Amino acid sequence: MQCGPIRFNVPVRSQVDSSPFEHRVIPRTTTVTWNQKTAPTIQELYALLSTDAARNEQIVRDVVAGLQNENGGTVRAIPTGAVRQDRTH
Repeated sequence: MQCGPIRFNVPVRSQVDSSPFEHRVIPRTTTVTWNQKTAPTIQELYALLSTDAARNEQIVRDVVAGLQNENGGTVRAIPTGAVRQDRTH
């Protein structure tokens, strides 16, 4: 994809320092495996990951738990599949 020259560049470290979010990496293991003899293409890998129900459920549980712990509110899944926090209660 060609979008033209880079006009502005912001160092990642400066964004992390000024971000209101805490950045953490929590490794999670899944049972997703590639059962072919050849390495997958990136498209095949994305398809494999996006269609693994157990992995997707784990992601949703982690997001919901994180929102509940951080914000103290009730988290509801909305029809688009996104997750939002309801602060009305």
